[in-house]
Amino acid sequence: MKSRKPSRKKFATRLNRLMIRRGVDVNRLSRLTGIYPSTLHGYTNGNNFPTYTNLVRLHAALMCEWGDLFGSD
Repeated sequence: MKSRKPSRKKFATRLNRLMIRRGVDVNRLSRLTGIYPSTLHGYTNGNNFPTYTNLVRLHAALMCEWGDLFGSD
């Protein structure tokens, strides 16, 4: 059975795309979410995948649909 969780690289691409669309950089997103900038860099570089709590924070701060974070490429 194929996992529904996207790869870290695909997630990073989507997150970066959303950040550009919203005009938000890592430092601003950190202030909006309470997530450390170093942690966000791990997400945007594809090195790490966010926890559920941080996914919810990103979703709310970027005012996006869940499909924007997890949609198919």
